[in-house]
Amino acid sequence: MSIDRPVSREPSKEELAYVEFQEIVNRCLKALEGDSTRWFSRLYRTLLKERERLHSLPVEQQELLYGELDEVIRLMVEWARPEGERKVSSAASPIPSAAAPASSPSFSKIQERIHALEHLLLLPNKETAPLVLQKISPEKLAQALPELVEYTTGDNPKIRFRASEGEPWTEAAVPKRDDLFYKGGLPRILLKLLARAPLASVRAEIPMNDIDMIAWPGENDRQEILDEALRLGADIEGVEMTDEKDVEKVLKVRDVSINQCFFGREGLVFSTKALEAMQSGVVEIMDPMDRGLYGSESFMFDGIKIVKNRGMYRLFKFVAEGKAESFEQVALNRQIDLGIYWLVLSRKFARKKNAGTLLNRFYELGKRAGQVREWEENIYDVLTRVHSEFNFFTFNDAKQGEEDIVRWLGRKLAKMANRKFRLTRGVSSGLNLQRSQGDNMPERISLAGYTDDPVADMATGNAWEGFVASRRGGVSGEPQEQAVA
Repeated sequence: MSIDRPVSREPSKEELAYVEFQEIVNRCLKALEGDSTRWFSRLYRTLLKERERLHSLPVEQQELLYGELDEVIRLMVEWARPEGERKVSSAASPIPSAAAPASSPSFSKIQERIHALEHLLLLPNKETAPLVLQKISPEKLAQALPELVEYTTGDNPKIRFRASEGEPWTEAAVPKRDDLFYKGGLPRILLKLLARAPLASVRAEIPMNDIDMIAWPGENDRQEILDEALRLGADIEGVEMTDEKDVEKVLKVRDVSINQCFFGREGLVFSTKALEAMQSGVVEIMDPMDRGLYGSESFMFDGIKIVKNRGMYRLFKFVAEGKAESFEQVALNRQIDLGIYWLVLSRKFARKKNAGTLLNRFYELGKRAGQVREWEENIYDVLTRVHSEFNFFTFNDAKQGEEDIVRWLGRKLAKMANRKFRLTRGVSSGLNLQRSQGDNMPERISLAGYTDDPVADMATGNAWEGFVASRRGGVSGEPQEQAVA
């Protein structure tokens, strides 16, 4: 992959303004350091200082930057205004001192504010072909698969499932609310059972690692939704909130085809594309669709869909874990470097009981997808090379507290803000892939012909701690997308 950097012309006013905007965003992120009770006031003061600093910039850059800051300042003034106080007329008016928070707002309130900022930064998606949706109630699902699925009603409805007869049951509570659904593992398992997917693919999903959920909150029930999600076993960071009422649109922006399914009180809702993916075993990154805080997993280059490194991470993960059998990529995609996601996914795999098996499968997939250098003979050769480039990355994967989650969401918002500014102002990403004949032809990436080696897998798993000890750790940063469009 090569990146062309313009050297024969002066940067445009949009490009100069984008550099300034990135610096403003970075200084706003620093406001989320230190005492969390002062985040709000520090961020507000930072925004006001940055707005004042714009006076020193050329007028043509000022015009590109004022609107972006004023929208955020306006929201913060609304949040700080005490109940019933007269609305502040000017977006740049100072926050009344009485409105300064004495302590951190509840996490649900912080989530609400982050969601409001996310909504402010959303980019409209292009119209694409509609999804064909199907639904099946829990009762009918159990009737269709009596040997694999059981559903019990009552005050605490539950659903039980298993990969095949004779295997132990796994049980999950059914949401009591009709605005809260499971996403990810549970609906994938139920849809795979319904689709009669290969047994190995179902077994790879059980037991579920995490409980992830999606909710359609009203004006004042975010905390109640969070409480219900926590009762069902979800972590706070695993609860997605959306105000998009059209389920088709929400499913359309899932990252991969096999995630186009939800399960809730009324049953399983899924796309035909997801059902077909379960049956074929081929997982696919969706067409370029902006997912708010989560961005997109692909982009178009010369009319060809290219998967970003974060999207590649998802494909590698599903196939290495056996939750899918293969994925397709165009040859041009080999120029997109998996980069830091080698480290991210390896750290995740290293926590598993079959760590060595997963790490060796990951390395094999990397070879087949063109992500391994010729001299790299094993996964640790790759990780050493990548960690030398991203030496701030730490292999410590401790569970995040609420403050860590807010900082993580703040970095997501920052990337979202930068992306919106760049795309709406016509600032190039700087990515330039080199074309060659036939590079738009798809190639199938799978583990076909590869056999797990228990001895080699055990050696790889046992070598993890020594490898981590040999690397000088730093402060873990948010993975950066190397391919943006």
